[in-house]
Amino acid sequence: MEATARLIGHGLVPWERVVELADGLSCAWADYQGFHLGRCPAAAPPSSHLWGWSGNRLLRVLVDGEQAIVGELLLAGPVDGGGESVTVAERQLRTYAPEDGRIGAQPSGQLFPGVVHAVEVQGEMPVLFVADVQR
Repeated sequence: MEATARLIGHGLVPWERVVELADGLSCAWADYQGFHLGRCPAAAPPSSHLWGWSGNRLLRVLVDGEQAIVGELLLAGPVDGGGESVTVAERQLRTYAPEDGRIGAQPSGQLFPGVVHAVEVQGEMPVLFVADVQR
C-alpha cells in the first residue's frame, strides 16, 4: 500500500541529539551482546543502524562512532512542517534466523525478531524505516 509521508533529514548529529530525537520511541539495534528492543541507549552502540518508532513517527539512525546520520519519517500530520513530501510503501518483512546461515553465532537464548513492519521511502534511492518489531 502506497501513501504520502514527510521525510526530515537531521544530518550528522552527536549521539546526545540522537537520544533526544528518540525520546519516547521504541528502538531496535544490535551489538556484541545481541539484538535489543527498548529505549535508545545512552551511548552509541557498536552497530551500523538503530531504528526507532512510535505511532506515525519513525527514525532511521546510521551510527558513525559517537555521531550518527538521522532521518525522520512522519506518516501523518501537517505537510507544511518542513522536510520533503515522499511516497512510501508499507510491508511486513521476515528476519533471518540463526539456522538460516546468513548471520553469525548469536548469544545463547537470544531471540531475534521474526517479523518487522517496514516503511520504505520510494524513489531512485529507496530508504527503509522500521515501524515495529515482533518476536
